Amino acid sequence: MPAPEIEPVAGPAPIEIASSFPPIAEYAFLSDCEANCLIAPSGRVEWMCVPRPDSPSVFASVLDRAAGNFRFGPTGVSVPAGRRYLPGTLVIETTWRARTGWLIVRDALCIGPWYHGQRRSGTHRRPPTDYEAEHILLRTAKCVV
Repeated sequence: MPAPEIEPVAGPAPIEIASSFPPIAEYAFLSDCEANCLIAPSGRVEWMCVPRPDSPSVFASVLDRAAGNFRFGPTGVSVPAGRRYLPGTLVIETTWRARTGWLIVRDALCIGPWYHGQRRSGTHRRPPTDYEAEHILLRTAKCVV
């Protein structure tokens, strides 16, 4: 006996929900080889744990919009005109077009001075590298009018 034909059933159309979170691919990743952070396209630092990735978060709005962030950008502008990593670095450069000119913001997690042969870190839980992380988020701004 042949199998009965099954008719496809049309269900409701999928509902597309607008999210206040950008896609993960749109976040910039910064690292100092120990700490790391995520910066949203809007200029907000939305994830940062210091001094290590398993430390409590300083900013965590990537998980919950009420969990803290730090935005650096022009008032009234939420989408940058351009964004790129400076070649060969983990320095992110965001360019904003404001009403009266341009704002260029550069973000980086700083790495400290070169080790001397006799001095080694007493804080590492892994073999040390030639640089010591400073755990400093450096945000610089240049205004062009």
